Amino acid sequence: MRHLILLFLLTTNLLVFGQSKKELRRNIYSLTSKYDELNENYIKLDKKYNALKEKHSVSFDTPENYAKSLFKFLKSKNKNEASKLLLSLDDTNFFSAKLSKVLKKEADRDSISVSGWIQNVNDESKKTFDEVYYEGLNLGIKWEDAIFTKAEFKIEYEDDLDTYAIDNYKVFFKYSNKDYYFRILDAFIINDKSNNWDLFGLYDIQAQKLKEEKREKERLEREKQKEIELQNKPYSPWNLSVGKATWMYYDEDKKTFSNFKVKISNNTKFYVKTVKFRVSISTDGQGKVFSKTYNKSVFLEPGDVKTIPITELSNFYVGEDVSNQDNWDIDSDLIDAYPKHHN
Repeated sequence: MRHLILLFLLTTNLLVFGQSKKELRRNIYSLTSKYDELNENYIKLDKKYNALKEKHSVSFDTPENYAKSLFKFLKSKNKNEASKLLLSLDDTNFFSAKLSKVLKKEADRDSISVSGWIQNVNDESKKTFDEVYYEGLNLGIKWEDAIFTKAEFKIEYEDDLDTYAIDNYKVFFKYSNKDYYFRILDAFIINDKSNNWDLFGLYDIQAQKLKEEKREKERLEREKQKEIELQNKPYSPWNLSVGKATWMYYDEDKKTFSNFKVKISNNTKFYVKTVKFRVSISTDGQGKVFSKTYNKSVFLEPGDVKTIPITELSNFYVGEDVSNQDNWDIDSDLIDAYPKHHN
C-alpha cells in the first residue's frame, strides 16, 4: 500500500508539475518521513488503547480473573461495579436445591424474604470493601499504583450446599517493592462462574513473616526456659526408692557400725543413670549424729535393685545400740535422679 501511494504521487507530480528528479526524491523523502511519523504515533496510540483496555476490562470466567477484576475495582475504588459481583436474586435461578433451601431457612430465621436477606448480606459485604481499601491507605498504599501479582485458591465441593465453594482465596499484589494480600470469603462457583465476595484483612507479607518469626523465636525461648526449669526441678518418682538400709556392727562394740549399705530400687519404666540422695541418722539422746548427701553414678534398668555402700559410716560410732533400733532412726531421702522424665 505504501509503495502504491508513493508511485501514485510520483506519477501525479510528473504529469502535473513536471518536477525534476532531484525535486521528486526530496518530496518522496518528505512523504516517507511523514508516513513513519504517523505510523509511530499509531503504534503509541495502539499501546495506550491496549493498556486502557487491560485496565478496565473484567473477566469472571475463572477464580484468577475474578480476583483480578475485583482487585481492579478496589484500585479505582469502584464499589458500585464490585457490587455487581455479589449475589443477586437472578443468580438464584442457578442455585442448587440445597443452597436454595439454606438461603430460605436463613431468611425465615430473620423473618424476611430471600431477596431481603441477600440484600442485607450484600450490604455487609460492601462494608468490607471500604475496610480493605482504607486499611490499605493506613498502610501507605496508593491503590492506583498497586499491581496485581496472583491469586491463590482451592475449589472444594460443599456437600451440604451441593455447590462448589472457593476456599483459601487470597489476592496477592505488590506496591512499592512490598508484597501484600487480602482474602476473599464466601465465594462460590455459580453457573460455572465465580460469584460473591466478602473481603477480609490486608496483610503486609514481610511484616507478617517478621511477626511469625518473632512469635516462633519467643515460642522456642519459652520451650528452652521450660526445659531448663524441668532440668532444675528435682525428679523423684515415688517408685524409685532409696532405703532398706543394712548394716553390721562389732560384737564387742554394739554402738559402732562396721559397715553400712542402702538399697536403690528402680520400679519405674525408665532406666536410671545417676541418683542423688541423703542419708541421715539421729538418736533420741543426741539428735542428728550423721547426715550426708550423695550423688552416685549407677545404672539401673527398670526392675533393678542395687546396694550402695556408705563408706563414711564404716567404723562409725552412733552412741546407741545399733543391734536394737528403739533409740535411733535412719532416714534415706531421694532428692533427684537422671535422666529426668517429668510428665
